[in-house]
Amino acid sequence: MEHDLEMNSIIDKVLPWCLNREEAENWYYNAIIPSVGCTSHEMVKRGSYMVVLEEIERIKDGGFA
Repeated sequence: MEHDLEMNSIIDKVLPWCLNREEAENWYYNAIIPSVGCTSHEMVKRGSYMVVLEEIERIKDGGFA
């Protein structure tokens, strides 16, 4: 259940970058975050939700994905 809340939080944060929620979910499950070498989904499963949020903020602030 906690992972669902974290997943939805991440999807909501990347939604402005995407065409729709489906694309945001696809990003969550499939896009490799180069600085960590895996997807947001994998990071959340490992308990690294905060790392994903930090990466999203870095990207939002103009860092590279």
